[in-house]
Amino acid sequence: MGYPVDGITPSTATIPPTLLTITSEASIVLPTRFGLRIGALFFNPGAVTVYLGFGFVPTSTVYSVAIAATASWPNQPIPFPFQGQVEAIVASTEGSLLATEFI
Repeated sequence: MGYPVDGITPSTATIPPTLLTITSEASIVLPTRFGLRIGALFFNPGAVTVYLGFGFVPTSTVYSVAIAATASWPNQPIPFPFQGQVEAIVASTEGSLLATEFI
């Protein structure tokens, strides 16, 4: 598949992945980047599920994406057009998440 795909330009830079500690209190995973973010990948290296909220604080019952232990989302690098803040929580005391942002 060649580029551009539906007008999407390939990324030329990334924000280096950071291992974040996620608790039952909301953690900002990615800040708002209007017009800059063209993709993102998330990996949960921990033992508990991490819940993401796109533009809101998630709970274990209301969330945008749940990433199981040792899983990633999305499973393949795909465009991630959401430009707003991404927040995360875990239902237990502590978990972790690696987030890579393509700009």
